[in-house]
Amino acid sequence: MQEITVIVPIYNEEKRIDRCVESIVNQTYKKLDILLIDDGSTDGSLACCRRWEKKDRRIRVIHKENEGLGIARNLGIALARNELITFVDADDWLDKRFIELLMKKMKQVDAELVVCDILYWNSKTSECEISKIRFETDVQDAETEPAVINRVRIFAWGKLWKKSLFTDDLLFPSWTFEDIASIPLLACKAKRIGYVNQGLYHYWRNQTESLSARGENIPDIGKSLHLLQRRSKDYPMSDKQRLEIKKIMIAQVRMAYRRWYRAGKYYESLRNLSDSLAVYYSCFQEYENMTFAKTGNEEFDRSLDHVVYSESQIMENGFLKFDLSRFSTPNEEAERWKIAEYIMEQM
Repeated sequence: MQEITVIVPIYNEEKRIDRCVESIVNQTYKKLDILLIDDGSTDGSLACCRRWEKKDRRIRVIHKENEGLGIARNLGIALARNELITFVDADDWLDKRFIELLMKKMKQVDAELVVCDILYWNSKTSECEISKIRFETDVQDAETEPAVINRVRIFAWGKLWKKSLFTDDLLFPSWTFEDIASIPLLACKAKRIGYVNQGLYHYWRNQTESLSARGENIPDIGKSLHLLQRRSKDYPMSDKQRLEIKKIMIAQVRMAYRRWYRAGKYYESLRNLSDSLAVYYSCFQEYENMTFAKTGNEEFDRSLDHVVYSESQIMENGFLKFDLSRFSTPNEEAERWKIAEYIMEQM
């Protein structure tokens, strides 16, 4: 049985770290090297980690000064003594068969990266919803199916990785939204990507404490997107793969505007974000004048709702610029995303 390193960066998570670590030590796949990396916590997180270290000899605790999630992950990669690694955020937890099933799929399809569906838990209501990875088969690659770069989702957790993918030029930056700068190119680099069609990773959507939920961090989205652009410029990619990078940028800006613009906050930060990206693509101009067009078809309008834009970019004389006649009325989320991706390609 091959040993797998589990990397858990921790910062002030004393209330939830036990749930996370318990889900790891109770995995059906037992041969694990568990790295609990305390990133300078000021609460009782380190003491919690030390207690677990005494309980389970597979656990190693590393205490360091606070430098951010990305740097803690990079340290975990450097300290991993195995070729296979996975990341778990300290407020999340794993299905007991997470590692077993992802490892099985990796061997079955000879993959360098394996993903699974995600279970999102609302911290306010404790309600759970599953988010499906939009893979049509159980193995894909970015060369023959460039959209996989986008569809693996831009986060490090919920995946099983070959450590060799993480070369120095693709490590995580020190600021928040660090995944944006690395994950797309790591997915592009993986020769084969496996998919387990089950919700095996439990993500805790903490609406009040999460760094990624704070509008003050909007500038970090821009920093990561600019770094992604610089990295991709020097990376051997096809035109279709570069188009996926563009779509990722549009989606990230859409996310920021949807999260904070409608709340009536952070107008200047959002405008600076979109304006700074206009040097790459003109569709980022005048994003503060965004609108949502209506086609008269409710299902098509739900597709358009995935894309943020200024009216001039998508409308002409009161009509949508893009011909959607090639598409039948979408009834499922995957179909709506196909339409949204087509529009982003045209922008």
